[in-house]
Amino acid sequence: MSRPRIRPDELVGLKEAARILGWPTRKATTYRCRGLLPPPLVTLACGPVWWREDIEAYARQVRAGKLKWEPGSVVGDNKPGGEADRRGRAARGARSG
Repeated sequence: MSRPRIRPDELVGLKEAARILGWPTRKATTYRCRGLLPPPLVTLACGPVWWREDIEAYARQVRAGKLKWEPGSVVGDNKPGGEADRRGRAARGARSG
């Protein structure tokens, strides 16, 4: 069985996604936990992995003020109210956020 060839520069992690967006890594993490980033291709133990072209397209939308990814459209752990969101809320304590 032959595997598709994926070049390493076609994939990005959270830190690379933040760099493409021009954001600090913490802001990208917050957006991901709130379900405001495109869904990752896969989430590994080291974190989420996206296709570079998806993050670049998202960055163009951010810069143009045309976000197409709506909160709640992301599946899995990123979803607002999901496990990652609950962990974040628990870490913040009773503060609103």
